[in-house]
Amino acid sequence: MQYNSNSTMSPRPARGTLRSFSIVQHNSLGSWDVFLSLMNSVSQLTSPPMIIALQDPPVRRGQLPSFSTFKCFHPSSPKPRVAFYVHPSLLNSVSLLPTASTRSDLFSIDIFAPEGFFELR
Repeated sequence: MQYNSNSTMSPRPARGTLRSFSIVQHNSLGSWDVFLSLMNSVSQLTSPPMIIALQDPPVRRGQLPSFSTFKCFHPSSPKPRVAFYVHPSLLNSVSLLPTASTRSDLFSIDIFAPEGFFELR
């Protein structure tokens, strides 16, 4: 495939189910109220973000909060300082590999879409 100045990047649904891809980053300040407010607001959106990256998520007894519409990924640590909440429609469309670090404040996810997220036109 050739790329020229007339080509544009456009989202392509992975396996026909993913229509948009957005990431939200937020610092929840270790507060359950901030976390719940954010997640309730996000769940009300007609097109929710596919990934919510949280700094300082609230932790109780070594556990991060769960939220029914998102799957949580975080470093294994007594008090993780970062976490990713991933929407199920993204998990149904891609392969996702959480990659931990020795640091509790560093965590990444590798996302592989067999058909890609974008295509050149």
